[in-house]
Amino acid sequence: MLSALFRPLLGARNRAVRDAFAGNCKAIFLHGQGEFAVTVAGVARHQAAIRESVPASVDAGQPFACLAELVLDQGNGCSVAIGARVIGYCPAYLATRYREWLHEWRLEGAQVRCRAIIHTTANRSGEETLFAVKLDIEQPFKLTTIKPGA
Repeated sequence: MLSALFRPLLGARNRAVRDAFAGNCKAIFLHGQGEFAVTVAGVARHQAAIRESVPASVDAGQPFACLAELVLDQGNGCSVAIGARVIGYCPAYLATRYREWLHEWRLEGAQVRCRAIIHTTANRSGEETLFAVKLDIEQPFKLTTIKPGA
């Protein structure tokens, strides 16, 4: 019964916090637990862009750590970019949750980054390096604000 009395006040407080936070936030960093459990989809079509993101000194079989940016698409999707180049897409289940979360916190316009690992492997003939990308994103989403351009 007591919680029912405070629920409207808490809801108003949460909305005010969200509004104030969204107004001041232009860039955020999504945290993970170091598991890199989210596999980026569609990387086969973007191998050239991924290759340009990995320094030549990285050998096949050696992972390369970097930052990825999550960019909302016109539809329901979410692109993953490294170094301003699209390298794939968030899996559908994550893109949906991510969009809903951004909308709820009024962060649709924010620049969102997370940690990523690019795995390099040689193809069967050993002539070409192939890439896979995994993201380190914890759910429920946890964030830190960052300075834009950092």
